[in-house]
Amino acid sequence: MVSAGIANGGKVMQPSLVDSITTSDLKTVESFSPRQYSDPLSSSESADLTEAMQSVVNAGTGTNAKIDGVDVAGKTGTAEGGTGDPYTLWFTGSAPAKDPEVAVAVVVGDGGGLGQSGVGNTVAAPVAKKVMEAVLNK
Repeated sequence: MVSAGIANGGKVMQPSLVDSITTSDLKTVESFSPRQYSDPLSSSESADLTEAMQSVVNAGTGTNAKIDGVDVAGKTGTAEGGTGDPYTLWFTGSAPAKDPEVAVAVVVGDGGGLGQSGVGNTVAAPVAKKVMEAVLNK
């Protein structure tokens, strides 16, 4: 919801699982419209965050989320647990950065099998890239 809110100009939308309910012969029984949940950021703040997140993917800690021909905005994370515990690795972002069609959050627990040697860019960012490519048909 955070990345989607940034990508959506600062407006966070109410999560939903379905667009509509249909009968077996595809007649619509009920439709659901998008609803705004909150407005925590101004459009200017959202634009600034998007620009910073593009830098993360272009030349920072999220380079493994780059998609050829598409500007991607994103942020990686490597969260420590207890002493000696595997890290939790993550990436969140959206694409295309200026006119988003997809927002994604990938969280990989238990260090992605790498214990404490994995980081968000090497484990979670490539997964996010594949998801965004699939949605964007890239």
